[in-house]
Amino acid sequence: MSAGKNWTPEEVAYLEERWGMAPIPSIANKLGRSVEAVKLKAYKIGLGRHIHSGTRITLVQLCKALGNKNFYNNARTRWIPLGLPVRYQRVIDSKFAMIDIDDFWEWAEKNKDVIDFSHMEAGALGREPAWVKEARRARATEKLKTSPWTKDEDNKLRRMLKTGRYSYNDLSAALMRTEGAIKRRISTLGLTERPIRRPCRDWTEEEINTMLRLRDAGHSWEAIGQKLDRSALAVRGRYDRLINPDYCKRAYRRRRDAARKNPGSVPAPEWTPVRSKTPGELLKERKKEKENEPETD
Repeated sequence: MSAGKNWTPEEVAYLEERWGMAPIPSIANKLGRSVEAVKLKAYKIGLGRHIHSGTRITLVQLCKALGNKNFYNNARTRWIPLGLPVRYQRVIDSKFAMIDIDDFWEWAEKNKDVIDFSHMEAGALGREPAWVKEARRARATEKLKTSPWTKDEDNKLRRMLKTGRYSYNDLSAALMRTEGAIKRRISTLGLTERPIRRPCRDWTEEEINTMLRLRDAGHSWEAIGQKLDRSALAVRGRYDRLINPDYCKRAYRRRRDAARKNPGSVPAPEWTPVRSKTPGELLKERKKEKENEPETD
């Protein structure tokens, strides 16, 4: 079939069906036409740009829809290792990371604890699952500052630390910053004072189930810590050990190996464990185990 022949209804139908779903060279090869002929026909019948067509969007578009430019780094370093269903699609000489919107929502429902939906406008990706509204509301009411620290904030942090009466939880509530951000700021400013440590206490079944339920709904570590009267760092640590029982062993080995290689150096960077189960799955398992426990006299 030569490029000069008229397009048949069957060819047009095939082009409309596969546009945005398959690489242009693949479509051209199937139709026996040149790439330029396929692109020209698509333009004439109003199919739009190839990469914006179909039910797939680029990973960059997804991150923009979620409303935070920093999400792209999270997507590459955290979400993809957690199974984000990305497929790489070649368009002529370029390669794009693509994701089907329906596949994204299916994945996001199982991993909504790792995504902040508070920046995302309703309907940015079309029709949304019902649970997205609750996840968006949860984070929207718990927003903390991400802007550069001001002199007033630094002075307030110094004053509060010098009193020796405030924990990380207290500092987070007063400064509207994450506990991790406060920890880094103390190190950056070279302050010798440290927040007080809360008395250690064992976790109860009720606390663990509450933590999993709130995290599954999309609440932040700080909000969960406030609810349980624990630090966000303690909550995060307990959660990490639940979703990956090998977390402590592997984290310890990383710190030990780093210390051996560079004695006296800064501790190894934080390691994010690969989850074995989602919060919702853990909740179901714990509930089932409780129901199957033998009754005691």
